[in-house]
Amino acid sequence: MDIAGFFLTYEFILILLSSVVLLMLWTLAVELNLVNAFFLIIKNKLGRPHQYPVVKYGNLEVSHTFNLNGGGLILAYEFAHLVSTKIGRVGHVFEYCAGPGFIGFNLLANNLCDRLTLSDVNPRAVETIKETIKRNHLEDRVTVYQSDCLDSIPEHEQWDLVVGNPPWDLIERPWKNFFNDIRVYDKKGRVHRDFFEKVGKFLKPGGTILFVEGGEYTTADSFKPMIEANHFKLTKTYPAPRLSEILSIKEYQDLRWNFALFLKLSLYLRQIYFIQIGKNCTQCPAFQPSDSIHH
Repeated sequence: MDIAGFFLTYEFILILLSSVVLLMLWTLAVELNLVNAFFLIIKNKLGRPHQYPVVKYGNLEVSHTFNLNGGGLILAYEFAHLVSTKIGRVGHVFEYCAGPGFIGFNLLANNLCDRLTLSDVNPRAVETIKETIKRNHLEDRVTVYQSDCLDSIPEHEQWDLVVGNPPWDLIERPWKNFFNDIRVYDKKGRVHRDFFEKVGKFLKPGGTILFVEGGEYTTADSFKPMIEANHFKLTKTYPAPRLSEILSIKEYQDLRWNFALFLKLSLYLRQIYFIQIGKNCTQCPAFQPSDSIHH
């Protein structure tokens, strides 16, 4: 191949890749109503009555703001896939560190639970969840609490399944102290440790915990000491499905292919993994290395 032919081929590949990226970005903008969200932000800044952009899961419209998204917007479909295939339908789900509740509301929309409870420390997140409850007339099925970890959750709450996308980074880093982004940074593991110390009284016998974590920060073994110290057992870990598996996953089949590809690429680049945890009892299976992943 001569030099001119090489550059023509190179330019063709660049044009093709750029077209795919632009198509994915356009689909993302359409799926998330980004144009409408932009005008809502302007209206809110001008002092108009506050309105929220929405994302749809089945028949549910979930209110949110983009600054509250800690990744749940991307992870919601993966949680629905894992719950439907590994755990099954349950009665009562609790979403920890819920933000706007993308994960929990998607489980509810997919008929994977009867009732949903959510909590978050941020009052703005609680406001958006209340708006979603009102918008979809879910007052008899959904409850939300503003709570630092589990401190303000009433003891009558009893859950079959706890899901969550808690902040991933457990290491104290000076530059993160400056930004203080609680969506990413769990200083000295407090958000995780406090959860495992207190969740036992809320989890029903045979109940399950399913968290997503970031492989760029931790491995499953990072959490085993705090899990086992509170009489729980790390039973399994799951990687995110490979890109080649998108077409075979039911939860992605109703999405535009390029939006599904965007979601899967986002998960792959963040090296996410899921940990499944149960109470430490004779009925709990031992941790299975064959299901674990290592980073």
